Amino acid sequence: MDIAGSPRWLHALIPTDVKTRYTNAVVDPRYDQTMDQKKFESTMFQRLFQYLQRFNQRQELSGIQSDIVQGNPEQCINVLLQNCKIRDPSWSELRHFVNFLNVQLMFCEQSVFCSEYVAPDLPGFLNFVGTFHDAKSKILS
Repeated sequence: MDIAGSPRWLHALIPTDVKTRYTNAVVDPRYDQTMDQKKFESTMFQRLFQYLQRFNQRQELSGIQSDIVQGNPEQCINVLLQNCKIRDPSWSELRHFVNFLNVQLMFCEQSVFCSEYVAPDLPGFLNFVGTFHDAKSKILS
């Protein structure tokens, strides 16, 4: 109950509802379940958000710094929903999508073929790998 005595309920919203509420500026963080700030700031979400944001804007995919927070939860939700091909995904489905691609991108970052040492000999290879992972995630989601 709030101070006036009327009951307050926590609204469990699916990610697409959160996106709509962000867009319409009607999110009440006291009662609306939005993107968890700690998850948004985690390297897992930051890695995928930064890669997908650059990928969507057709920018170079090298130099991602997943330990540095970029953007905000609203932007992150928009980018994730734009790239996750599940219609109206639950938070669990969205997290599985993020986890799957995060692991793939971690392997890519650790690969000698995607390193800065090989980049001059294989220009655009990291972008090719990014395009491949994007296509793979759409097939599996």
